[in-house]
Amino acid sequence: MKFRTAIPLLLIVSLPLCFGQVLAPWSSQDIGSPALTGSASESSGTFTIDAGGVDIWGTTDEFHFVSQQITGDFSIVSRVASQTDTHQWAKAGVMIRESLDANSANVFTMITPGNGVRQQRRSTTGGTTSNDGITASPPIWVRLDRVGNNFNSFTSSDGANWNSLSSSTVSMDATAYLGLAVTSHNIGALSTVVIDNVSIGDPPEPPPAPEASTDGYISLFNGQNFDNWYTFLEDGIGVDNDPNGIFKVVNGMVHLLDLTDTESDTPFGYFATNESYRNYRLRFEYLWGTKKFPPRENLLRDSGLLYHTEGVDVVWPTSIESQVQEGDTGDFFTLGGTRLDTTVVSPTGSRVYQEGGVPIFNTPNRIIHSATHDFLTDWNVVDTIVTEDEGIHIVNGFVNNRGTNFTHGGSPLTEGKIALQVEGAEIFYRNIELKPLFTTGGGPDYKVLVFSKTTGFRHGSIPDGISAVETIGLRNGFTVDTTEDATMFNDETLAQYDCVIWMNTSGT
Repeated sequence: MKFRTAIPLLLIVSLPLCFGQVLAPWSSQDIGSPALTGSASESSGTFTIDAGGVDIWGTTDEFHFVSQQITGDFSIVSRVASQTDTHQWAKAGVMIRESLDANSANVFTMITPGNGVRQQRRSTTGGTTSNDGITASPPIWVRLDRVGNNFNSFTSSDGANWNSLSSSTVSMDATAYLGLAVTSHNIGALSTVVIDNVSIGDPPEPPPAPEASTDGYISLFNGQNFDNWYTFLEDGIGVDNDPNGIFKVVNGMVHLLDLTDTESDTPFGYFATNESYRNYRLRFEYLWGTKKFPPRENLLRDSGLLYHTEGVDVVWPTSIESQVQEGDTGDFFTLGGTRLDTTVVSPTGSRVYQEGGVPIFNTPNRIIHSATHDFLTDWNVVDTIVTEDEGIHIVNGFVNNRGTNFTHGGSPLTEGKIALQVEGAEIFYRNIELKPLFTTGGGPDYKVLVFSKTTGFRHGSIPDGISAVETIGLRNGFTVDTTEDATMFNDETLAQYDCVIWMNTSGT
């Protein structure tokens, strides 16, 4: 990261130290109408800000702002050295805002005496405000990066090793105001905050865009933010609203429920793709954290993969679930009225999946995994093959469950969004990847016959063509047989195949 100091060295050398004011290009003013007038002074790059104001929140603001205008992409860093405790929600930190109006769109990386360090944002002028973050106290470093309309907040204890707080998308003009914002959250008192080590520079170079891996997978999660995903929480919290910081992106991973202990219930929800998908192989890794929260503090740690998700966002939407739970990863749950066919050990018992077992049809609720293959203290890999209205659940390389004939309301369920749940347990997700499948039946039971007999000219590409189809079958989970025996073309033999490929045949 390249930084340019906010105050040119020439000004520091050539001018006397100034108290009671800030040096150009900075300016200092109250935003909104605090009951007590604020002020700011600067000495050798250290800012002392006295600020009143009831809050920076809702649709209006009351605070003191030391700011300058800047255009384009940039990063602002500072250290909040100290903060008087006028209220647990008194706020201080670095802010980028569209204008100096009290209701302007803005993003704020801030520290509070009682509620830690957080990212707060108002996504539109006059819109409501939301925030999320972690426990911390001054002295603390805060950073806010802008790249286009993407804003990323970070915090650090040493100014070198940064932890991600939150990411958000806020539409804002290319030219914006950035600076140091302070409010007392107390109509009758001023909050005094000392901020130093202020610098403005280019944002860090982003990692390269996800590319298809050598085995055909593409990244669904970019490791930086929830671009191409949205979040949902119950209890009226809704879509892309996360006031308590349940959803975080840290060190290339999704970290769910990194919260302090609470006696109240944490809301359930999920983060879900914006797009719907059909015919794919999805894989991801998960690792359990140590925290559990009401209402599941005395139960197994639980989460889940939801696929073929459709309809309105609710806690358990219309979908097929591959459960992610301590010891139970790979179970099927049919949610929102969905149903499936499978084979089990006993249809009247606990309905444990068994390959080639007793068929059961149009089944709701739960199909139990065939065996336990998940780890409780290490990373797990879940691999799910989804083709049309069929799904296979693979846990750490073992096929754990299989279902066919997914339906909802009597109609085939063949596509939908992909979601990963939050259900009262701390959990990490990483390497969420998808490989499109181009089959129409799917799975090892989908069989292709490649016929390459020639009685005249024989093309030299036939071996390469056969190898290509076999590779596609291996990567996409279907079976490929090859032959030059024409007698296989009879009703009984062909009945086992879903597709026949003539590979450059010649003659009769």
